[in-house]
Amino acid sequence: MNNNESLKILKGNKKNILISIGVIFLGIIAIFIGAGSSINPDDLTPVEYNTLISSKKDEPEQYATVGIKYLPYLFAEETTDYGSKKYYIVFDEFDYPYIARLKDETYQKLEKQYDNNEEINYNLKGFLYEQDEELKKLAIESHRELFEDSEITEANYELYFGKTYLDEELVPQTATEIIFLVIGIPLLFIGLICLIISIIAKLRFKKNIRKYNKDELEYELSKSSTLYFKKEEICLTDNYVISTFMGLDILKYEDILWLYVENRRYNFVSIGKYLIARTKNKKIIQLAYSFRNEELLIQIMNKIAEKNNKIMLGFTKENNKSYKELIKNNKQI
Repeated sequence: MNNNESLKILKGNKKNILISIGVIFLGIIAIFIGAGSSINPDDLTPVEYNTLISSKKDEPEQYATVGIKYLPYLFAEETTDYGSKKYYIVFDEFDYPYIARLKDETYQKLEKQYDNNEEINYNLKGFLYEQDEELKKLAIESHRELFEDSEITEANYELYFGKTYLDEELVPQTATEIIFLVIGIPLLFIGLICLIISIIAKLRFKKNIRKYNKDELEYELSKSSTLYFKKEEICLTDNYVISTFMGLDILKYEDILWLYVENRRYNFVSIGKYLIARTKNKKIIQLAYSFRNEELLIQIMNKIAEKNNKIMLGFTKENNKSYKELIKNNKQI
C-alpha cells in the first residue's frame, strides 16, 4: 500500500461535513421548488359557489366565493393536534345556506360589525372540500334549530348545501409541491443531523489527537504492514486500531474484548452495517461503517483478531454473556 496514504487519517476527515452540507443544500433547493409550485389564490378567479351548487358542479379543490350578508352560525368544531376547525352555516343575500370553515379573525371581524349594528358584507373566498357524513348530519340538525320549517333532509341535502364546504384557510397542494416537499424535508433533516454528528466528530478528533504522540502514530502508519481502509476510515497498524469514523479512536489490540458487525434498521429498513468494538474499560466504539458491504467489515474484524486471538467475534448470546462476566469479574482474556 502507499504509506503516505495512511498518514492522511491523522489529518481528520472533512468529507462528511461537506457531504452533509451538500445534502442540506439539496434539501433546501427541493423545498424552495416545492414551495414555488404551491397554489397562490390571488392568481385565481373564484367561481360563484351558488352557481356550482345549483348546477351540481361543486367539486373538491375548486376555488369559489360567496357574499356573506348575515352573521355566520357556528354549528361544529373539530379539535386537532394543530388547533381547532370551526364550521359555520353562512347565508348570502338570497338567504341560501352554505357550509364554510372560517378563520377566527374573519368571524371576529363579522361579529364586531354585527355588535355595532353595521351592515355585514363580506366576500368569502376559499377552496372547496368534500363534506363527511357527520358534518352533514350536524348541518341538518343545526338548520332545523335555526328554522322550524326547515325542509332539509339527508335525501335532498345536496340541493341546498351541495356536497362540499368552502374552506377559507386551507389551500390544496399540487403534485409537484408534494413530491418536492416529501423529498426536501427529509433531506434537510438528515443533512442537519449528519452535519451535527460530523462537527462533533471533528471536534472529538482534534481533542483526542492531542492525547497521543504524533511522531509515534506517524511511524506506525508509515510501516508497510499497515492496512488502510480509506472508505471505512480505519487503519490497522502493528500495535493499534486507528479509526476516524466517529472522530478519533485509537485502540491497542489487547484492550479489545469483543468485535461484531451490527446491522441497524430504521422503520424495518437497513441504514447500514457498523463494526463495533467493546473494550476492557466498558467502552462501546463504532470503528467502521458500510452501507452494504458486510463482508468487508467482517474482513476488517478478522484482521484485527489476528493481532489478538482472544477477541470474541460475532454478536451471540454466549459472547454477550461472556463479555458481561469479564467486565464484572475484571478478568483478562
